[in-house]
Amino acid sequence: MNVEEFEKHLASFRHCDTYIRDKLQPMPLRKFLFFKRLPAYLQYEESTKRRLRIDKDPVLFATMAKDVEAYNDGRCHALKAVTRVRVVMASRMGDLGVTEDLKAVNGYSHRFHVEYLTDFSETP
Repeated sequence: MNVEEFEKHLASFRHCDTYIRDKLQPMPLRKFLFFKRLPAYLQYEESTKRRLRIDKDPVLFATMAKDVEAYNDGRCHALKAVTRVRVVMASRMGDLGVTEDLKAVNGYSHRFHVEYLTDFSETP
């Protein structure tokens, strides 16, 4: 990626927090981001879950919106546009941690901005 492409990418970047209030976004995405962007100590308090009317941590699955080459452990991995992934983390940097292991509860293998993903749901 050259400098011009990088600057263009930064100009179009949208932090994951901006999707929480965007009513045009799917509810599973908004609910997951709201919960995962809470301070960690609040995520583990039962009173928080009661107030949010949830009995367990929200889960989120998505489909890659386009073909990408992702780097992990110094190796390049190609993810096709139809690859289903599980979202396990929402970073304060504004991106999401995802894994191809749909049963994983934590531990991401790649990080992407929200716009790289589509078809959000609570089921694989």
